[in-house]
Amino acid sequence: MRAFVTGGAGFLGYHLIKRLVAQGWQVTVLDRLAPSQPGFTDLGVTFHQGSVTDKQRLYELLEPGTDAVFHIAGNTSLWSRNDRQQTVDNVKGTQNMLEAAQAKGARRFIHTSSFTVYGFHPEPFTERSASTVQQSGINYFVSKALAEAKVKTAAANGLDTVILNPANIMGPHDYRNWSQLFILIDREKLPGAPPGVGSFAYVEDVAAAHIDAFHKGRSGENYLLGGVDLAYLKLIREIGGLLDKRVPKRTTPGWLLSTLAKLQNRLSQLTNREPDVTPEKAKFFSGTLCCDDTKARHELGYQACGLDRMIQSTADWLRAEELISGKTD
Repeated sequence: MRAFVTGGAGFLGYHLIKRLVAQGWQVTVLDRLAPSQPGFTDLGVTFHQGSVTDKQRLYELLEPGTDAVFHIAGNTSLWSRNDRQQTVDNVKGTQNMLEAAQAKGARRFIHTSSFTVYGFHPEPFTERSASTVQQSGINYFVSKALAEAKVKTAAANGLDTVILNPANIMGPHDYRNWSQLFILIDREKLPGAPPGVGSFAYVEDVAAAHIDAFHKGRSGENYLLGGVDLAYLKLIREIGGLLDKRVPKRTTPGWLLSTLAKLQNRLSQLTNREPDVTPEKAKFFSGTLCCDDTKARHELGYQACGLDRMIQSTADWLRAEELISGKTD
């Protein structure tokens, strides 16, 4: 079995290719950045540095008849200054990858979308829920929805596709995303607790679901990959307790978070540096984003671990990497 993985040197991609290699797959990886994960070169994969926005390079690298294309690469920025490039990366990059897969006769295209394409909802949403993404005011949400629309068009035109919509992903080997929350808590520099609520999924569970989607997913279908639903304040308290660090006892009001974000965004025009809190981040962390993953559990055999394992394994890895010093026993 041969797999082509975009974004394979990143957080989720690394966990996926480890599983693929362990199962005997031949894996080719394309990533914009060189691998930063220790031991990546020992996995025995073929690595190419490049971007999905380079259509010609995709045609050169994707071998005819590849069994699975796992399109994980994506621009996750939550700052409006990056909107234009983000749309190119997420929408045009996906279109390029779809065209290459069709031209080279790929057997199945697994697209890593996001649960954010459904937008904010007061209650947990399912694959059948109407999207409110156009009202979100967040380009990441919109660009992922537009990219997903490209996949559905390709499916209607005959390409065998499965779309996965993971929730917030947490776990070891994360250098940029939710691991930053652990680091801020460990250093007791977390400025506040946002008022939002979200679903969290463990990276190993999401990686396993990608392979299960190849084997079991229904063509043209979406699968939400959730796990644990909880308020960000609750998450912060759990991590603080694990690391034995002080954390905020109350949430920061959404209006205050929004005001801070606007002030920092104005200041960024002078410093040319991304603010710690952007208006997009303020919206994201003030909203409710919870999904129902019943469909994935029934059709893919998706299994989601509990919060304790999620935060414990993340903290253990961060401590081993000397990125935090907090107690993890």
